[in-house]
Amino acid sequence: VRVAAELEYNGIPVSREILEQLATAIYDKDNQEGLLVEVACKLCKQFNLQTVPCLWTEGEIPTKEAWTELNNPIKMKTHINKFVGSNLDSAQTSSLQRIVLLLEQLDKEGTIELVSEAEENAYNELKLIESSEIVNTSEVIQNILLFKKLSKFLQIKLTKHINSVTGHIHSSTDMLGTSTGRSSSFSPNSQNVSARTHVIIIRPFDNLFPSSSNYQALTPDWTPY
Repeated sequence: VRVAAELEYNGIPVSREILEQLATAIYDKDNQEGLLVEVACKLCKQFNLQTVPCLWTEGEIPTKEAWTELNNPIKMKTHINKFVGSNLDSAQTSSLQRIVLLLEQLDKEGTIELVSEAEENAYNELKLIESSEIVNTSEVIQNILLFKKLSKFLQIKLTKHINSVTGHIHSSTDMLGTSTGRSSSFSPNSQNVSARTHVIIIRPFDNLFPSSSNYQALTPDWTPY
């Protein structure tokens, strides 16, 4: 209890600027750019959904109807079932069908707060499947999982949880928040923020480590040996 209380009180130091840059790198709605757009376009080609040329970049973007279908679990399941028949072997088909069921369950239960035993089991099983060799050999499965991860990051909106006084995120902890007796986290659920989704952002080297009241700012030496 003391550890949980200290975690809530101290919070997690974050940079609003970096979080906003991450969100923009994932999906820049104004310019229709970002990793989410790239992954969505790949899924559109795999599922025969329509894309159109972007007016201000060299790439393509999904149509409004395509975005709607990609974000609709039922329609996504229909497209996946059509894709499965001729493009995946039996092992990949089995894994993908299981992934679809797990994602469907998490979408239905709620992707932000995982508190029930069913949700926890589904999330843990999904993590195991993600690291399997079958997933690594199937581009469509990787794209589906990455699309879901990126969408979830945008849904959580971590910047809204930054305390204006401390500049930290003070996530709350329920010591017995799951039916299995494990702790859960909420506002936001820090246990459900993916640590394996990599997004590239560009920022000045000298701003990577902001200074505090007691220490001078650090400028890293990027000169290779």
